[in-house]
Amino acid sequence: MLLPTFRFVCGVFLSALVVGCGGGGSKSNPTPPPVATLAITTAATLTAGTVGTAYTATLAASGGTAPYTWTISAGTPPAGLTLSSAGALTGTPTTAGSSSFTIKVTDSEATPQTATLAATLVINAAPPPPITITPTTLTAGILGTPYVANLTATGGTAPYTWSVASGSLPAGLTLAPTTGIISGTPTAAGQSSFTVQVTDSSATPLTGTQALTLQINTATLAILSTSLPAGNVGSPYTDQLAATGGVAPYTWTAAGALPTGLSLSAAGLLSGTPGTAGTTTVALTVTDAANNTATANLTLTINAATGTVPDGHYVFVFAGTAPQGTPPTSNGVAINGTFTIQSGAIQNGYFDENTNTNPAVTEQAITGGTLTSGANGLGQLVLTTSTLTMTFELAIPASVSAGGSSPIRMIEFDDATGTGMRGSGTLLPALASPTAAAITGNYAFLFSGADIDQNQQALICSFQTDGAGNITNGKADANQYGGTLASWSTLTGTYAVDGNGRGTLQIVLGGTAFHFSFYQVSPTEWVVISLDPATLNSPLVSGTVLQQTGGPFSTASIPTTSVLEIEGLAPVSSGTTPDITLGIATSNGSGAVTFNFDEYAGSLSPGGTFSVNYAVDPTTGRAASTGTTAQPILYIINSTSAFLLGPDRSASSGIIEAQTGAPFTTASFNGNYLGGSLPLVNTSVLNEAGLVATDGAGNITFTTNRSSSTGLTSYQSVAGTYAVGTNGRVVVTTPDNLTRIFYIVSPTKVAYVTSDGGGYLGTFQQ
Repeated sequence: MLLPTFRFVCGVFLSALVVGCGGGGSKSNPTPPPVATLAITTAATLTAGTVGTAYTATLAASGGTAPYTWTISAGTPPAGLTLSSAGALTGTPTTAGSSSFTIKVTDSEATPQTATLAATLVINAAPPPPITITPTTLTAGILGTPYVANLTATGGTAPYTWSVASGSLPAGLTLAPTTGIISGTPTAAGQSSFTVQVTDSSATPLTGTQALTLQINTATLAILSTSLPAGNVGSPYTDQLAATGGVAPYTWTAAGALPTGLSLSAAGLLSGTPGTAGTTTVALTVTDAANNTATANLTLTINAATGTVPDGHYVFVFAGTAPQGTPPTSNGVAINGTFTIQSGAIQNGYFDENTNTNPAVTEQAITGGTLTSGANGLGQLVLTTSTLTMTFELAIPASVSAGGSSPIRMIEFDDATGTGMRGSGTLLPALASPTAAAITGNYAFLFSGADIDQNQQALICSFQTDGAGNITNGKADANQYGGTLASWSTLTGTYAVDGNGRGTLQIVLGGTAFHFSFYQVSPTEWVVISLDPATLNSPLVSGTVLQQTGGPFSTASIPTTSVLEIEGLAPVSSGTTPDITLGIATSNGSGAVTFNFDEYAGSLSPGGTFSVNYAVDPTTGRAASTGTTAQPILYIINSTSAFLLGPDRSASSGIIEAQTGAPFTTASFNGNYLGGSLPLVNTSVLNEAGLVATDGAGNITFTTNRSSSTGLTSYQSVAGTYAVGTNGRVVVTTPDNLTRIFYIVSPTKVAYVTSDGGGYLGTFQQ
């Protein structure tokens, strides 16, 4: 058996293993090895620390006898750090910099060993605070609704630069790089995940990021409009419908009939000129791009017209084209007629109609209709018969409402495709009971139109009447297109008026009888159309007969200063084009007349001039050139006006009207003028009725209804400026750069030439 034994020898604790063996004996232990030298094994350069960040370094030693005791024997560690006796250097540094100090370790031997370490510890400055981005969640957006979210950065050095580091924003939104604002109008619904990054402007730029999610929801489609504003018969109406939610764009439709004269565009614009008073329930539907729909039933009230056209008897004359066939071909048309107005209702009417392709139809009954006028003077005439309805837009001068006799310009306004009947004309207050007996004295007339081949022709003449239906002592001149002139030194004929007030006129020229119908404005003014089938030598024409006064006539009967207003159709390679001449005629009273004018025939030719020496027939008022070259022929109406027939290839014709009010200034052209285009039988011609509003200070606005080969345009508005010459020539400047020139006839009347729509001649009155 082995038993351990222990004893002290010379003060040293010994142990030995005594082995029993028989009577045994003993053996002493060997001498232990010496203790190793104590040493610090931690590197002299300690791991660096950072201000504000907890620091820990555990010191290590070897040799000697553990445990060890650690102390600082020289110097001091960085502020905020302490060394424990167990060798843990810990704490939170408060100051940046490098510290040198001596670390001492002592072991646990009876005779302790010590060791030292000259340590160095660098404490780095604390890094700048991190950049943070707020908010960390975004409010949801709504599809089609403007969205704004403001991102804010904290930390770093302003200003900041923002960007999308990954992912993408919802479609339609953007991140402003300088402000951090997310904005726009979402165009797609759904959830988008993205990371925004902000970079500061320090020398060593710092960045911050934030992951975000933005939900774009689809709002419920709804119609915002809860009511429709009331309108007035004859006054322009406009209302823009509105919707919310859904997916734009929206498409609008209306079920059932809208009030007469109104239409709804796909964009939701309800517009037009109401023609009938009453209340209508409009069933509206809006459809979004995702095919969602919303509906609303809204009530629309159209009140009676706010403007007035006096009750009474009216006559009208109209000329234009009525294309027929497939493809449609130009077909001249001329209409004249009469009706009575009672509180805006049309009663007791008749009209005659002649075309190039069909026999004339006379005294067709007008069975009803309406005439309405808006506060701005623009109105509408609807005429109904047993078989058709005709709609005309009107321009009604203010003087008509006051009982005056100014002409009301009219254009047909039911040719939505540009391939139907369209043209221009005049509506005039008239006598209720015209008779043939009242027609007596000298008359002059101008008829113009087109032959069977749509070539322009014009006829000008004068004659005497006796109140008994006989026409004598007449002369006539014609331009049969292309400058082919004809003159007749003898004109005879007959006339009659029936119980409906309709007149018939027969004129004999060179042995050939030509037939016309007329309706009297008064015994001194008739509106006329031809009734004969159109041929090359018998054109379809319309015009006016006016009583001559002031005879016997002489060169002194020609107005001293007058406005020249003539139109024709110039031959071009593709057919014809409007040829418009507008200017000033100056007479010296002895037969010398100088014409200064602007001419538009596809392009403007300003500054035209020519002079004519005239001799005047004292009985007929015919003024012809004393020279051998063909020149314009005049038929004097009175001391203030004369009909004119040009010798040109365009077969131009028209009137000169005495000018009053010169010298003119900008203030001379001031107020509201109502009018429009004069008839010109050609399919390319623009027919227009409208309002010209001037302020006397150089500002002008056109508001017009238009019928052309492209269809109908309601209430087109163009604004611009104007400059007035001392001779009454007014030059208008508009953004569309079209030619627009007026000549002032009087303070209440202007004549007009424009390149708009290919060019037309018009007049406007107050």
